[in-house]
Amino acid sequence: MIHFLFIINKHGKIRFTKYYRHKSLTQRRVIEHDVFRNCLAKQHLCMYYDEQLQYRVVYQKFASLFLVIGGDHTIDTFATIGFLHLFVRILSAYFSSVCELDLIYNIHIVHIILDEMLVNG
Repeated sequence: MIHFLFIINKHGKIRFTKYYRHKSLTQRRVIEHDVFRNCLAKQHLCMYYDEQLQYRVVYQKFASLFLVIGGDHTIDTFATIGFLHLFVRILSAYFSSVCELDLIYNIHIVHIILDEMLVNG
């Protein structure tokens, strides 16, 4: 089960978040900080397990953005990487070569596309 999806730039700014399980604001900040820190430290990997938060985190770097999916131990790493790749291809087709500014100014479109692809995690 997927718990969250983030799009983070290389400077650590969160450009898109979608949570499928309720988290308090402080829990969200802790998760977002830990995920970004681990993604930067392990750029050559595509998955890690966070013992403290009990999440399997799968991520892929596209240009200057990290696309991150976090969930429980049942998520399939290869299927999740395939989903992230498909999500980027669809965004690129919609925005004709997606960039970070497209995500900032058209966040509602990104939510609509993601909700069409993934329902309730």
